[in-house]
Amino acid sequence: LVAPRRHGRAGAGAPPAPHRAAPISALEQPQKSFTQELKESLVYWIVGLVLFVLAFPILWINERNAAEMEAVLYHARQECLSLPPATVDAENDGALVHMVGRTLVTAALKDPDFADLQVFDTVRLRRQVEMYQWVETRQEREKPGARQGETETEQTFTYSKEWKSYWVDSDQFRDATAQQVYKNPGAPACGFEAEVEAPEVQFGPSDPGDTADSAAPFRLSPGLAAQVTRGWAPVPAPHYLQGKGMAFVDGVCRADQGGGAEPGVGDVRIKFEQIECGPTTVMALQDGRSFLPYRAVSRGVWCFPDRSAENLRKHLLAAGRQTSDELVESKQQDLGSMSCLCFLSNFVEGACAAVNTPQIEYLSQAHEDSAQVFRAIKADSSMRKWLFRGVGWVVMYLGQYLTFSPLITLLSVIPLLNKLVAASIFLLCGVTTALASLCVAGV
Repeated sequence: LVAPRRHGRAGAGAPPAPHRAAPISALEQPQKSFTQELKESLVYWIVGLVLFVLAFPILWINERNAAEMEAVLYHARQECLSLPPATVDAENDGALVHMVGRTLVTAALKDPDFADLQVFDTVRLRRQVEMYQWVETRQEREKPGARQGETETEQTFTYSKEWKSYWVDSDQFRDATAQQVYKNPGAPACGFEAEVEAPEVQFGPSDPGDTADSAAPFRLSPGLAAQVTRGWAPVPAPHYLQGKGMAFVDGVCRADQGGGAEPGVGDVRIKFEQIECGPTTVMALQDGRSFLPYRAVSRGVWCFPDRSAENLRKHLLAAGRQTSDELVESKQQDLGSMSCLCFLSNFVEGACAAVNTPQIEYLSQAHEDSAQVFRAIKADSSMRKWLFRGVGWVVMYLGQYLTFSPLITLLSVIPLLNKLVAASIFLLCGVTTALASLCVAGV
């Protein structure tokens, strides 16, 4: 779809010629003094020390979360109930359930800026906008300078018209002449991207006829609904669409109303896509007609003198209702040897609570049995564990290497010794990082 703009075709005419900027010398670079390099190395030493200390809570919290996730999976395999989503049984509140069915959305989904566009039985609707604009491309070429031994970098800027999903500010073009010749209009009033999610996504049997008359479908929790991200399909545009001062007729309209074959600078085209309701598999903790994350709870005799199923489910529901902030606060009580790094541990704990919480709140946009679900959760858990291990190793290694910056700078006056020491430090940091990581994992 292409929208009209209230202006002519900026920069129309013959193809633009390349603009050459003044050459930039690559030789006359002032060399830093030894004192300046030493000051910079001290800054690197401070940064390295912070990174080295930060690596310990990253590794420790990740190993703790990985062990906790193994416990969650162990108990989940024993307690999971595979049930049809046709009825809501209060006896299953607080139980980990595995259900295969279909997502349902009863209300129409509308674009916030184009009210005439509405879709049904859709979980998500998004709008993607592109505008035809002038774009600057820079090319660099080195050539001999005016004096012997010098080199100069010659920059050449070329300009072409392209569809872009973001606004190109022509006032920021490097060439001053091009700023006047190749002028882009302002960004479209509707923006370049928007996404709408159904306020309530329900979950029921694949065959609506299987639903009992007295039972309404389940409702997906926000955490489950956020996992519906695959299967974008185009939405047919209506004959006439208007909004934000822009009009679309039969999907084609030019900025100058000329109706030519080629688009003009300032033309806008819009694409709408949707994720329709479809087959869905859910594994999570049942909470009435909705779901919660299934998390680890203490199952020891000291915390649960009465180890009945009812008592356990109450604790599972309480754990599932905890917010991210409450989870971080509860985890701080288990810092142990990391208590001396409280500030950094709080920072890492908050980051992990958002992306690496040991829990089961699983949704798949396909029909999967419980064995397939557990395999997928196990694979995802393993990937996150090794990802955070890698982050911790890199942070620790980089921190250690930076702490040696003053020593490397002091030895820079002896070239051969400097290279030998730098290579030795490189190997030393690798060995100590591996040993420290193993020690943290064993705590």
